[in-house]
Amino acid sequence: MKLDDIIEVNKCACGNNEFSPLYSLPNMPLCDAYTSKYEESKGIKNYPIDLFICSNCELIQIRPVVKPEVLYENYIYTSSSSFGLPEHFKILSQYIVKRFELSSDDLLIDLGCNDGTFLKAFDSKNLNVAGVEPSPACSNIKDIQIYNDYFSKNLSSTIQAELGKATIVTAFNMMANILDLSAFIDGVYNLLSDEGVFIFETGYIVEQVNSMTIEMINHEHYYYFTVISLEKILDKHDMELMEVESIDNKGGSIRCFATKKGSNKFKFNKDGLGDFRNKELQLDFNVFDQKLQKRKSEIKNFILKARKDGEKVYGFGASAGTTILLYSLDIVDEIDFLVDDNQVRHGMFAPGSAINILSSDEYYKKDPKYTIIFAWRFTEIIMKKHKNNLSDKHELFPCFDLI
Repeated sequence: MKLDDIIEVNKCACGNNEFSPLYSLPNMPLCDAYTSKYEESKGIKNYPIDLFICSNCELIQIRPVVKPEVLYENYIYTSSSSFGLPEHFKILSQYIVKRFELSSDDLLIDLGCNDGTFLKAFDSKNLNVAGVEPSPACSNIKDIQIYNDYFSKNLSSTIQAELGKATIVTAFNMMANILDLSAFIDGVYNLLSDEGVFIFETGYIVEQVNSMTIEMINHEHYYYFTVISLEKILDKHDMELMEVESIDNKGGSIRCFATKKGSNKFKFNKDGLGDFRNKELQLDFNVFDQKLQKRKSEIKNFILKARKDGEKVYGFGASAGTTILLYSLDIVDEIDFLVDDNQVRHGMFAPGSAINILSSDEYYKKDPKYTIIFAWRFTEIIMKKHKNNLSDKHELFPCFDLI
């Protein structure tokens, strides 16, 4: 492993430098490093995924980490292609406008706006919106001010000078991907008006562990948040966590509302924070590992049955999460083909394993008898869409069962 690819993290976002090991997944390739060439996929390097917990703020984090420029060298994710996300953002945009009584006098800035799916859900005549996005995903956004750069305190000052202070700053499914979390929050504080609200959604490690959504633990996610850790980190930046809601996204997430200390314009429900803290005291990675080992054994028995019948084993889903599941379940060399409905993936090869990815039509023609569903959180939808094109004897086995 080249040392140029990784960074040893010696300090937490809270400033503490003492950590304790918590849990490790097997070394594996970057989860979304799908390529168009077999040999290139086979040659992709493996990196560790080792979780540690800060002794001060209790933030769970990966150490060491892969550099962002390595992680996102061939970044192809778009919000609009993520199942259910456009609908989620549409409902959320309406909720934010109504709850905070936003008007054309207000400014909303979305950090990590990607292809603008969330921003496009607003009526630009009734609210001023703008976004920040470092990747090329934002290149096709029209009629919305986009800052194609990494968010920082300096950029927040530029935005403020050009557009003014923001009533609302949003960040969805991206705070876990920010290497310098402390500087990021400094920028948010600088951009917000004194009575503004920072609204963010992020994975909630407690629910993800309880639901066995292991694919959310990956190189791209530097941090795994709890309410306890968020309260302590925000406090360090003169901000306060005011309200938290549970949401179903990504196998278990939370929607958080934070303000500058002393802000009192909007009403929030802080009473529920205690319930989250109590739940977090029960977080147990030993139970998580026991469930993982049990499922690994069950899946290997399913594969063994297919081999005894002389059949190939297919995998449905060719996402970043599939890579995590292939390696964590120790079945990298057991899957003959992957299948995905996303045309972008067709003909490509999975990172490390170099498993070829088929379209649904190619999959049907092979008359499959055994399929493991890697997109297991969408098992019901997948079965409904494809069952009429599969044999009655075909067996589907989700990586995990929905709770």
